[in-house]
Amino acid sequence: MHQITTQPGWHKDYIRAAQFNLPAQEIKKLASHGHYRVRARVAEHPHASIQLLYSLAKDPHPEVRISLSGRKCLPAIILEILLHDECPEVRLELAENPHLELHKLHQLTQDDNPYVSERAWKTLRTVVERRKNWVSVLPACLVDNTLTVACPSRKEDSRQGEFTPALRRLAS
Repeated sequence: MHQITTQPGWHKDYIRAAQFNLPAQEIKKLASHGHYRVRARVAEHPHASIQLLYSLAKDPHPEVRISLSGRKCLPAIILEILLHDECPEVRLELAENPHLELHKLHQLTQDDNPYVSERAWKTLRTVVERRKNWVSVLPACLVDNTLTVACPSRKEDSRQGEFTPALRRLAS
């Protein structure tokens, strides 16, 4: 059986760009790679610096910006660049991202491209429905902008727990 031992050009760097424990210097080097697929892979890397993400948000190849749009956490400045990207596929990927803030998804519902707008509506409905269902299982009430959840009632323990501001936003 013959085994292929070499990979042409960019393939090796593409695989390397996905390694979790890649040093920051190597990530930076790969972010300026000549092949767009390697740069797109760097855009997905969880340890890519904000400066690299910013430069990748302005990459000439849309596939790189599309990869960036699918990230869980996007800094505000990069998100603003992508929200106004000239390529509708980039905005479509953003519209499919359930990790965006609700007001950003709502902003995408106003997009000129009907596919982007419709996809943003679908994602927004899905996210709101999930949050509503998740919160509805809790016996909760909102008092003074604080979501409190009653602990299981026991005669000797009738305390109440308090949740974080993030959970308060989910309830509203």
